[in-house]
Amino acid sequence: AYKSQGNIAFKNGLVDEAIKFFTRAIELDDENHVYFSNRSAAYLKKGDAKSKAFKDAQRCTELKPAWAKGWSRKGAAELALGRLADAQASYRTGLRHDPGN
Repeated sequence: AYKSQGNIAFKNGLVDEAIKFFTRAIELDDENHVYFSNRSAAYLKKGDAKSKAFKDAQRCTELKPAWAKGWSRKGAAELALGRLADAQASYRTGLRHDPGN
């Protein structure tokens, strides 16, 4: 329920609300990679939480290393932090897991 509420808030531009809902989902299941991915996207959209976006993306890739979207989230956070070489490496890792994407 919290994930879907977070998705709705995110789509409506209510980033802080989305973060709260994704955080609640994580509190209930801290092994779900999608929750970390979604909260990473929300932190990144917020603009002033790039390091939090990176930490969530990192956790996402630890939980599900073969999931390309997690590597995309990590690359986006690294790019926002100015870590260009790291971002490129993350994007390449994601493409190795999903070459058609």
